[in-house]
Amino acid sequence: SMTVYPAAGLIQYKKRGARLALINLDATSYDGAADLVAHEAIGTIFSRLEIS
Repeated sequence: SMTVYPAAGLIQYKKRGARLALINLDATSYDGAADLVAHEAIGTIFSRLEIS
């Protein structure tokens, strides 16, 4: 939801040039500002990652 701190403050880093990935089951008001948006459980996303 991006309404509870500290998560709500992360958008400030985006304004400073950082990349922003949002992983949340539901859409947020910040989805349009994110570089990557995934509407799934974080466990599902992490189980698909391959780190080399």
